[in-house]
Amino acid sequence: MEKSYDYTKEINYVVERAIAEGSVPRYLEQKSDSKLDMKKLVSDVILLEEQFMTKVEEGEEFGTTDDEHNYIAEVTGYPIETIELVLWFHECYRMADDCITLVGNCQKCDGDVLYFREDDDVLYGCFIECGQCGEKYTLEQMFEYESD
Repeated sequence: MEKSYDYTKEINYVVERAIAEGSVPRYLEQKSDSKLDMKKLVSDVILLEEQFMTKVEEGEEFGTTDDEHNYIAEVTGYPIETIELVLWFHECYRMADDCITLVGNCQKCDGDVLYFREDDDVLYGCFIECGQCGEKYTLEQMFEYESD
């Protein structure tokens, strides 16, 4: 029997980020459904994201970001803005855990271990960092370099 993945750390991280950001708790305050709490909302979104990605891998769904958000919204009834924010914080968790990489090479050291990192100054912002020398690039810089 296949062991299921434990999302506890990810859910706790996203809950903390969502509370600090403030708009998700404001959304929850507007809901009259007392069974809906932050942890349930976050876990619903993360688990449905995983379910959607499985469908994409199996060829059942077309995999754009909008499709993913709409799928989660249809199942849960949560607003797209809330879903986007929860998924962004989940992405931030994955970036901090070195899970999101870019195929390419560093311009400085030619290293091929490139990580996406969250830009703390911009919501939904990120940059690329070389895992070998620590050089940092904007997405635009990296794409210009790759297209040369």
